[in-house]
Amino acid sequence: MSEIIGIHHAQVTAPKGSGDEVRRFYGTVLGLTEISVPETMTKYGLIWFQCGPSQLHVGQEDGIERAKTGAHLAYHVIDMKAWRARLSQQGLELVEQPKIAGYDRFHIHDPFGNKIEIIGPE
Repeated sequence: MSEIIGIHHAQVTAPKGSGDEVRRFYGTVLGLTEISVPETMTKYGLIWFQCGPSQLHVGQEDGIERAKTGAHLAYHVIDMKAWRARLSQQGLELVEQPKIAGYDRFHIHDPFGNKIEIIGPE
């Protein structure tokens, strides 16, 4: 039996018509590189970003209460101090989380209510 070798992509959602804000937040604030969506997928209104060896796909749909769930993506970073400063300067609320096994971490929310964890070495 073949084993799972990693995560190819994760998908979050944003409200329909929020493409500019998706690009600003994930591209400018978080610094992810937007990549082309295959032609067979363009009808779905997706915006894709490269995140290390994996991808983040952002779909656009309404009627989702994103802020009411604990579901989240965790972005692994090297310099926690720099990320705290970068995200604070953008006016984001940093919600400190308990440290775990040598890791420091905090949560933020994207402009659409999706929870994001930033995790890195203590």
